[in-house]
Amino acid sequence: MHISSHKFLTVLACGASLVFATTMRAEEGGKSCPAGGHHAGARFEKLSEKLNLTADQQAQIKPILEAAHAQAAAARQDDSLTREQKFAKAKEARQAAMGHIKGLLMPEQQQKLEQLKEERHERRAEKS
Repeated sequence: MHISSHKFLTVLACGASLVFATTMRAEEGGKSCPAGGHHAGARFEKLSEKLNLTADQQAQIKPILEAAHAQAAAARQDDSLTREQKFAKAKEARQAAMGHIKGLLMPEQQQKLEQLKEERHERRAEKS
């Protein structure tokens, strides 16, 4: 299966955004999640199930998400950065990861990922 790098990057960015949404919420609540910790693993499992990822896709996507999660955790712990800079670094890592991941997904999985993203945005809007 040949997948373009653009699709791969897009998928990676979406998966990472799911991981980082939980991670950043935990940080705001005064809790912290170590890189590669429970939140990232649980998020990956949920994403894997909802997108019906193949074993090959899981093997390729998991390290991408773990690396992005580690980058965000490092940014959160960098006392030389402002809060805005920490969020910006996390967002940058998330977007790069999503770009890589999207390229690993089949078209129907990409559509499902976009649907999940929209649902997440709707839930956030309801809470506001």
